[in-house]
Amino acid sequence: MLLLLIALMFGCQAELNPPICESETGVINEGWIVLWEGHSYRWRDLSHRIAFLRAGVALPAEDGSFYADLGILGGSWADGRNYRDHPSYELSHRRVRAQGLVAWYGEEELLIEPDGSASLEVEVDLTELELPSRDRWAVALRGICMDMDIPLLPGYDGSYSGDEGWTPQGFGANLSATNVNAKEQRAHFTVNAHFQPGRLDRVHHNQALEFARIATHVRYTLLGFNDGALQHGLVEASAFYPSRGRIHSDIEPIPEEELRLNWQGAPDLPNALPLLRGFDIDLNASTDTERPGRYLREWAAQLEGFSYERETGRAQALMDGYVSHSSLIQEGDLEVDFHAEVDLLQLADPFAEFHQGRVAGEQPVLGTWSHPVDPIEE
Repeated sequence: MLLLLIALMFGCQAELNPPICESETGVINEGWIVLWEGHSYRWRDLSHRIAFLRAGVALPAEDGSFYADLGILGGSWADGRNYRDHPSYELSHRRVRAQGLVAWYGEEELLIEPDGSASLEVEVDLTELELPSRDRWAVALRGICMDMDIPLLPGYDGSYSGDEGWTPQGFGANLSATNVNAKEQRAHFTVNAHFQPGRLDRVHHNQALEFARIATHVRYTLLGFNDGALQHGLVEASAFYPSRGRIHSDIEPIPEEELRLNWQGAPDLPNALPLLRGFDIDLNASTDTERPGRYLREWAAQLEGFSYERETGRAQALMDGYVSHSSLIQEGDLEVDFHAEVDLLQLADPFAEFHQGRVAGEQPVLGTWSHPVDPIEE
């Protein structure tokens, strides 16, 4: 009844762009390379299901300008059918230009089945792409896109459709470390995607779970370099928020000490940068196994800070890993398990250039949307 009154008072038709996941791919042999360092989303008024999620960086122009690709839909209580809510976003990025550093901006399409996960073995023919030969290769996540508006598995005869979205029990994407056959010039790695819809309060939604499918695109950047070093890193953090029966619970951030990474890299390499290789969010894995799904008001999975000591090779990064269901209606407590894989890439070029940035604001339309990022002033 409360939601109905809100809809009658404030509901309005939303401007919607159709959900589109495909992005441009291409080679960068020299010049600015743009790296994705994660994203966050927050709804202004209510918590929602996820019906479409897009966050990543597009292929940059020669002057370092690019588009931050975004997009979100949250079902009928977000898109204007019952109520129009307003999302705000952040997207972190880092631009780098270094001697000998090259990149391939790729993308893979996966279909997540009802078990909540999908995996794909990727082989990149570096010769075919006309990428210059390099001694070392690393891979970083360039973005994700998840679209729920696709047909459910055959056999479902109910009334629920994917464009209503799913209450997530968990979601994320990651890439394995890359392995390169130097003789054949082929790079190999695994792409993993995760979106697990979880049971909650809607009967028709719950009946459709075993037929749910999510069309997923995982973007990546394959980086080639000669002199340098690569170290892997992992963040594992968790939190529990007792909030059952409350309204607008105070969801505190996970303590920074749980979200900090430390690397001991090779000493005396002049420059370094972090590479986000994956993130994953799991909800209510042990505390609410009967109804683990949640309407979400906010989430974040992005790099918050980075520092590097040239003399020692030590580096440190801080992740922002956060989930909140604080809203007018909160379906149960909230248990959060957050994981992120971040690598340290050290470069031998003493004149390498770096520009860390973040775009933020309120997304003016729902669905697919892109934020232009200006070129770097020389």
